[in-house]
Amino acid sequence: CQHQGAGPFAEPGGDADPANPQLHIPPSLKVLDKGNATYWEARGDGGDISEAEIDWMTRQRQLVFSLPQLVLDYGEAGASQIGEAVENAGIPRTVAGALAWPGVGTRWRRFIAWWRGLPQAERPMDAREALAGFARALGRVRTFRALALDGAGLQRILREDEIFPSGRLRSGVDAAYLRNIVETHGVAKIAVVRLFISHMPNLGGVDPSISLHDDWQTTSLIASGYASAGKRVHLFELSVPAIESLGWTLQEVAERSGPYLGPEYSKHEPWFCFPSPAASNGTWFDATLQRTERYGLFSVPHLRNRLRRLYMFDSVAELGRAVAPFVADMALRHSAHPQGQVRWSTDPEGDSYAVRPGSPSVYLLSGKRLDIDLCDVTTAGDARSRIAAYLEAHESQVRMLRGDAELGDEELVGNDKLGVALVPQSYCYNNKHVKKILEKGVDEQGGFYHHWRIEYEVTQTQSTRTEEITEEIARKLIHDFNFKRCTKVVDFFWHGSSMPQDSHYYVPQETHGSDA
Repeated sequence: CQHQGAGPFAEPGGDADPANPQLHIPPSLKVLDKGNATYWEARGDGGDISEAEIDWMTRQRQLVFSLPQLVLDYGEAGASQIGEAVENAGIPRTVAGALAWPGVGTRWRRFIAWWRGLPQAERPMDAREALAGFARALGRVRTFRALALDGAGLQRILREDEIFPSGRLRSGVDAAYLRNIVETHGVAKIAVVRLFISHMPNLGGVDPSISLHDDWQTTSLIASGYASAGKRVHLFELSVPAIESLGWTLQEVAERSGPYLGPEYSKHEPWFCFPSPAASNGTWFDATLQRTERYGLFSVPHLRNRLRRLYMFDSVAELGRAVAPFVADMALRHSAHPQGQVRWSTDPEGDSYAVRPGSPSVYLLSGKRLDIDLCDVTTAGDARSRIAAYLEAHESQVRMLRGDAELGDEELVGNDKLGVALVPQSYCYNNKHVKKILEKGVDEQGGFYHHWRIEYEVTQTQSTRTEEITEEIARKLIHDFNFKRCTKVVDFFWHGSSMPQDSHYYVPQETHGSDA
């Protein structure tokens, strides 16, 4: 099966996606090039992200944390959320520069959760290292790109070792020109214009983006519209780092279109019917799934290394016969799940199940749905408690997301799709890491305090300091964190004399006495 990163941050879509129709390429289809099929199959169709691939990304865009660029890429509200999350997570600006890469910035919630989950000693020291680490956490996807090509067009692609966006094929346009378009217009605007492509003049008429599709039928159907007697549809089967694509579905792109095209564009149906020469009555595509279409910027490089196979359809009629089972299957899925397949999944035993009416559907960031019934839950805090028990985790490890936004405990969940980020157990209060809770009275240095206090951990952005809190808050944190009570006998100095006194404090259960 397709390897897509082994952990909780692995990319949705690809072969392991529950929405994968499992309709394979017909064995009769002509194979022009076997590419590196043997290489990828020997690695379970997966493999690491190479240093050359990371280097290519860093050449397309400087990895510099810039709020003005984030505003251009994601709008004022999006940039503000990212900036606040970076600060709260204690990520140094030199590391947060990884968010400049579109494949990270569009997955920023997942990136923050990934960072929080790393042990201090394993955290990256700069933006390139962070980009590489997060890219490897996401993994690769097996995906496809179909193009109607004549012989000269195919040879150019093979010679360049790269699949260019259509804008790169225009006279006078090179890689630097495309990079400038991205810097000038920003990520969200480019994605929106690609979705509503009649507005391409808003980018100067040059498209710096490219699409990949995890279902080979989707891209083949689209390419059939460009086929002619001299141009046959060629299907490239690729292994691509997920981080080279944006982390948005078509539905999520449409929801961001209002500021660029007007509010009437932000309403987008979960499904859309796409007519093509290969399926003249149209094919239903699910806009709520990442697998339907992945938007990338700049190009698809390193083609020879990534190519698994190259196929060719001899005619549109042959293509139509090959995709017919998919067309029929999508029609059935559209009828069964009119709000999109993101609202259903398949459990590990292979049995399909639907979300219960009134119950939010809950997904890990990998795209795996949790088989948990929350129909009687109303707030995110209640959902967090239930999910923590289901996952056998502490509540502090569970972060609840709706889209890109983290939910507060009092927010209502309704029957929406909820995301869950599971991080190693941490002890945070006021967005700072708690090391110790100190009872009022004698402290470890023999002094005396009339209030309860918190002592915070030392991090790169947080120096050691204490803060007074109420006893009520202290007791609640001790309970929530499951801290243990420790006692230390100290010399208490009072009016020039001293006497032994007990100093009481609370630390994590796993902390040894010498660490306290």
